[in-house]
Amino acid sequence: NIGINIARGRYIFFTDDDCSPYENWLREGIKIFQREDNILAIQGFVVMEKFDKSRVFRRASSVNWGETLGNFMCANMAFPKEALIKLGGFDVRFNHAYEDVDIGLRAKKMGKVIFSRQMMVNHRQLPYTYREIIAEAKRAKEEVRIIKYHPDAWDYHRLYSSILKLGPLKIMYPPQLFYCLLFPVYVIVKFIWGRYYNCLNALKLFPMLCLYILIQRFFVWQTNDRFSFY
Repeated sequence: NIGINIARGRYIFFTDDDCSPYENWLREGIKIFQREDNILAIQGFVVMEKFDKSRVFRRASSVNWGETLGNFMCANMAFPKEALIKLGGFDVRFNHAYEDVDIGLRAKKMGKVIFSRQMMVNHRQLPYTYREIIAEAKRAKEEVRIIKYHPDAWDYHRLYSSILKLGPLKIMYPPQLFYCLLFPVYVIVKFIWGRYYNCLNALKLFPMLCLYILIQRFFVWQTNDRFSFY
């Protein structure tokens, strides 16, 4: 928000430190702003880096179905500065994630938002570490906030409302428990097919997956309790 206030340009483009914009990224965005009237935001095309099956990766997100405009990523967004000021900037209550989804949904309610397949960035995939796992799990509380602040965001209610209704005594979300139970079967199948290296990587990932689920559930309960969802 500080950067928005001191920016001198007419348009402000956002990307992330694990993304690489395509050569014509800015040019394509400016074309849209000049061609269309009264645009509040552009969501660009986020391309996920090709998956390397020989390593254990965090799943990098992509946006390639944006005609529905059900998702927003600051990895590739652009706004007129005037629109950002009008929107009040990013909501600082989202301190781990989903500040981009929040401002995108607010922009969509106030005016025209466009998805562009020509304004592209490449999103790298990063190796899983325990530090990354914990940071990723903390994002769960921001998913709760999205539903609280945007009750009409159908996609997010469809994905998370069942999680929020489980209550504080549910240790694990049933689909997540199902994935954990299937994991040993997945490893055995990999071993039988002779993919030993992938099998070892899967074994490394399993304790990370369990830790992720437990931390995620804790933050969901904590935030739900604050918002009285139960």
